[in-house]
Amino acid sequence: MFLRGLTDDDLERPLSYRNLKGEDFTQPLVDQLVHVVNHSTYHRGQIATLSRQAGFPAPATDLIVFKRENG
Repeated sequence: MFLRGLTDDDLERPLSYRNLKGEDFTQPLVDQLVHVVNHSTYHRGQIATLSRQAGFPAPATDLIVFKRENG
């Protein structure tokens, strides 16, 4: 597993990337991993809010629920 093989030094190593606007950034890998988890939470909240605003019950948006229901 990818994460299991990482050391503390690996997590703190700067990683460069370019965002969708073409802007270059360099941040530690650990910050980018935390961002991925946090960003998915943000979008799941958007889905729930938009569903409620449209008059529907908020759907279950957690991956674990999806896996339980779909194997």
